[in-house]
Amino acid sequence: MNKLTALRTQWTNREQGFAQFVLSWVRSRNDTLDVQLKDGSTAHIRPITADDTDLIVQILDGLSADSRYMRFNTSLSNIADSFLHQLARQTVNSITSRQGKGFIVVRKEADGSETPMGKARFVYTDDDSAEIALSIADEFQGLGLGTILVKQLVNAAQNDGLARLEAVVNRNNRPMQRLIHKLGLPTDEDYDSTSVIMTVFLNGGAYGWSI
Repeated sequence: MNKLTALRTQWTNREQGFAQFVLSWVRSRNDTLDVQLKDGSTAHIRPITADDTDLIVQILDGLSADSRYMRFNTSLSNIADSFLHQLARQTVNSITSRQGKGFIVVRKEADGSETPMGKARFVYTDDDSAEIALSIADEFQGLGLGTILVKQLVNAAQNDGLARLEAVVNRNNRPMQRLIHKLGLPTDEDYDSTSVIMTVFLNGGAYGWSI
């Protein structure tokens, strides 16, 4: 390699490094944002905090028996408040203890309160991969919230340098399977008796969609 070629290569590498820095900065700045939903309303998405346990309980409590089955592979028809709080605390603890990252979508009311609509999180499983989970209260399903939340998870995972995200999806949960395929990223699928284990490879290129 002559000196001119070496300089060009060095400059290209610097440009690529700067572009990656800018992309990471933009993604981090977009952790909190307002989004327009399919019905024209506006929702606010932000990282989950230690104060969000009660809001997450409301989201889980807003799941119908069918939605609970799709999310947990059981209907949990007589779900106890204590169990809801346990699940919510697990979500919050995994994020506040830096075992993962998560986002919540809320509707801001005129009195300053927040109505929780959905949440998503991933938990690290090793140095370069994590497992994702998503819950949207039935009242707010069909508005594009799942797409928004998974997009935020992908942004955060790529920003963290992760190579893979894994989702354990009920075999009958076609909307979640379609949502993951909409990412446009390479995806591998493995099946067991009740679930599809979907692995999304984050270094496979950019994704693109509309809500």
